[in-house]
Amino acid sequence: MNGNPSTWCPRLAGLTLVLTSLCGVVSGSAQVSAIPASLQAELLAKLETYDRSYASRSGKTARVFIVVRSGSAKSELSANEMKSALSRIDRIGGLVHEDVVIPYAGAAALAERIRSERAAIVYLAADLDDAIAPIVAALSGASVLTLGAAASYVARGMVLGFELESGRPRIVINLEQAKRQNVDFSSNVLRLMRVHR
Repeated sequence: MNGNPSTWCPRLAGLTLVLTSLCGVVSGSAQVSAIPASLQAELLAKLETYDRSYASRSGKTARVFIVVRSGSAKSELSANEMKSALSRIDRIGGLVHEDVVIPYAGAAALAERIRSERAAIVYLAADLDDAIAPIVAALSGASVLTLGAAASYVARGMVLGFELESGRPRIVINLEQAKRQNVDFSSNVLRLMRVHR
């Protein structure tokens, strides 16, 4: 991990504290079936501290694309919730960020825009299940963190997702896809994740 190793433990403790504190928030509601966007955004902001390739792919400002399926109320609600949640977070992984909602217009067009505008993070909103495989194929070799509104997206090729396990928030990672997309989390933080195999 970049930086002084003596700073890893306090930062890792901070991420662990966030996960622990979220347990009460999420498990307190019996109706919750997914991690709320506000908690996903908070976890993302902390997690990117541990991604060794994040700063180099971001530059001075991390560009976050929030991909939405136009005409789908579920997708638009999911995208708007994430954009609102991110707007309340000052920095992601220590960097200022710019969040842009992108209507999905095909995998090739999205991949081209990600590369040309140097998006560091791509969040797929709800109701994009059928788009995941083409997006993953189009992003082959791209340096970008992809994550989705649903943990099920990870099994299909998104790098990160968040799920509830016994009422507790859990980070899920597709480690093979992370390597393909130049996402390099430290082993310290990988211990806190469920690795999709």
